Amino acid sequence: DIKVGDGATIGNGQEATVVYKGWLTNGQLFDQSKVNSEGKTEAFQFKIGSGQVIPGWDQGVAGMKVGGVRLIVVPPSVGYCTTDHGPIPANSVLVFQVQLVDVK
Repeated sequence: DIKVGDGATIGNGQEATVVYKGWLTNGQLFDQSKVNSEGKTEAFQFKIGSGQVIPGWDQGVAGMKVGGVRLIVVPPSVGYCTTDHGPIPANSVLVFQVQLVDVK
């Protein structure tokens, strides 16, 4: 954890609301939370353990507390494995900075 939150802890089956950035290990930013036309960052929501995101995110976000920021290093086995995914080459280690904004 870069910063431990002081809010509710997220667990399996709960909905996470996060803002994030993702890099390849060479430092290339490949994805981040979207910014709307007013310049505000839009949060991303997903349910922990439901398969909506790569397994590395389910594992890496579980146990975070609202307000926390975590660096998640995702090996290929729980990322995109041997498949290219847009700008992400096959067998890539992924690095994410994730802030948990809310839990439902």
